[in-house]
Amino acid sequence: MAKKDKHDEKQEKADKAHQEPKKGPSVEVVEVGIKVPRSSSADSVKKALSPLSFITELKEQGDAVIASVVETRDIHKNPYLFYEFAFEKQGINVKYAITPEVNAKQRRVDICRNLLAMLAVTGQAYGMEFGGLYTMLQKALEDASSNATQAYQQLMNKHEALQRENAGLGERYKKLKEAHDELNNSFLELEKRGDILADRVRQLEGMTDIELKEELQRWIFEHDGAIKYSDFAKTFNIPQSRVEEGINALLKEGYIIRSD
Repeated sequence: MAKKDKHDEKQEKADKAHQEPKKGPSVEVVEVGIKVPRSSSADSVKKALSPLSFITELKEQGDAVIASVVETRDIHKNPYLFYEFAFEKQGINVKYAITPEVNAKQRRVDICRNLLAMLAVTGQAYGMEFGGLYTMLQKALEDASSNATQAYQQLMNKHEALQRENAGLGERYKKLKEAHDELNNSFLELEKRGDILADRVRQLEGMTDIELKEELQRWIFEHDGAIKYSDFAKTFNIPQSRVEEGINALLKEGYIIRSD
């Protein structure tokens, strides 16, 4: 049974990491291994990468050259959004972070574009000659990245428009609620006044005009021809104004006369 070398074990580990990315509370780190032997020294690879100004740190580690790019750091100054390419003797190992605020698909496009830029200067060390292919692939990846950015910007514009619309609807709802509460209070007040008027009508309708005149004549007879409007109204639970109306009707019809 053939014994696996160190790079084969690392390759299997990298492949597994690519299929099942590491997951943390905030950052996901993906590792991908590219098995391709290097034909030149680590020092020549390092020299080829040196002109690339976007590389944050470039160092040799054993027989490998590590090119690291730190895009953002956390509050403790530790790398947060980053990627790292390890140019090893038996292949290239790619490691990059995906943070919650970054789109994973767009992130992969950007990583491929940056890897392609590094392979353009180190390709000979791995027996790869890009030539015009590099220009074509780089342009295609830039277009893909640009299209994704435009699509994202369109989505953001729509999101902001919806936020403004939602804020406007919220303000309209607030005003409608205030108007509803005001109308509801007015309705309760009218309902209260209606109840008062209904009670008054019931009181007025509790005795007919004929019954009123009969009771008034009986009262006057029993009280020696005298009547106090307030006492009569209180006794029969009717408005004093109606007592006065009844007396006037009796006077007009001649049933009683007013004494001086």
